Amino acid sequence: GHGWNFRMYSGSGNGGQDILTDTDYTVGRWQHLVVTWEPTTQNGDVGSNGNDQWLGKLTGYIDGVQVVQNENILYSANRETPEDGQDQTPADLAIGAYNKASTFGNNPYEGGVDELAIYNNYVLTAEQVKAHYDAGTKANPPVAYDTLVYTAGFTGPERVGLPASYYRFNETAVAPVANAGTLGAAADGSVVAGVIDGSGPTGAAFGAPNPAIQIGARNWVAINNPAGLNIAGNITLEAWINPDATQNAVSRIVSHGPAIPTDFDAAATGITLAGSLLSTNEVALRIDGGTEYVVGTWKGADFHGARASVGTDLGAGKWVHLLGTYDGTTWRLYRNGVQIASAADAVGAVGVSDGDWAVGSTGSGWADNFAGGIDEVAVYGKGLSAAQAQAHYNAAVPPTVSNLSFARSADGLKLTWTGGVLQQSDSYASGYSDVGGAASGIDIPATGAAKFYRLRQ
Repeated sequence: GHGWNFRMYSGSGNGGQDILTDTDYTVGRWQHLVVTWEPTTQNGDVGSNGNDQWLGKLTGYIDGVQVVQNENILYSANRETPEDGQDQTPADLAIGAYNKASTFGNNPYEGGVDELAIYNNYVLTAEQVKAHYDAGTKANPPVAYDTLVYTAGFTGPERVGLPASYYRFNETAVAPVANAGTLGAAADGSVVAGVIDGSGPTGAAFGAPNPAIQIGARNWVAINNPAGLNIAGNITLEAWINPDATQNAVSRIVSHGPAIPTDFDAAATGITLAGSLLSTNEVALRIDGGTEYVVGTWKGADFHGARASVGTDLGAGKWVHLLGTYDGTTWRLYRNGVQIASAADAVGAVGVSDGDWAVGSTGSGWADNFAGGIDEVAVYGKGLSAAQAQAHYNAAVPPTVSNLSFARSADGLKLTWTGGVLQQSDSYASGYSDVGGAASGIDIPATGAAKFYRLRQ
């Protein structure tokens, strides 16, 4: 089985003292964990950090029950003011890994964390620990869980003993992104390190105003990994984009995966990825090298999909409708309703069970950000048809209405039109060809052979 290992850092040097339980943890189940340390004997200044060392009792509880205790744990809080020339940055608190001051370390926790409370100068009693666990697991607890946490250390009317830190993780996203698809709230997302402050494509089909997300070097939309979006086989990825002139070598528009690496390391400019990928699979609609639109699947180094030139879209300041599909036999890529690439392939979308979805970056938001506006993103578990791709574009950008009219002139008739290309023929039913260079307002003489005119969209 898997055992819990509790550590009390000594506060001096790199040493630590552990207590190890004989109780296994259970993968996939929420468990209540409490660790307390109670000083018993003051040893004086025996460390190198200028603070008193204490001998104390370290106790561990799992699901409301004490499972281990060690009465010989040394601890010395390192609160000494750094000397001139030393790093003056306060040590930060980290949840799920070592803190930044400890360079994050190589053993990050993987799993869920909730209702994290830290008490200063107060040790929960065994009865309180059991009461907290019961409140969190009983259907109708006599006192709410958060009330027990807030009041556990009360020693009088002054309300002293409140937890120094209590992270409930109940906040909604700063910039929530609501899913209007069939998965509903299960596929809701949130804007990370940004806001929805851009302007999307205009037109009656979108409504007004029509905000959009403006993606840059540090922001993206996180969608996590809802089970209903772990699509294999047929798929469609759709978005409106307004790309900036400069893109990364890989600029993801919408992506599932790849899964994040197992480790993180601190670097001068932020967090650098390390370790091995849990999975190399990815399904994405993206721009490669600033020159190609790409839709497809990546299985390690193997690519299955379709590519087409971006043409003059980058930096043009115009919204472009992109739609990439796999229908069971062929990957296809559509731009503004028109197919621009296709590739027959037996491999469609692949599942990425450990990777997240994101708009504007790699699935977990750590690389290859798109630059520009993104709006109206949709993901389907089927391959849309060419007619549907055209219909989606036409709904947003209706075709120009053409109008052809004749009026009497001094020499015969004056022909005017709006929209389309003028065509003529000697026969009413067939034989039409474009009238090269014709502009609205041409004169048609009253004499000569009969001519027939129409407009081509």
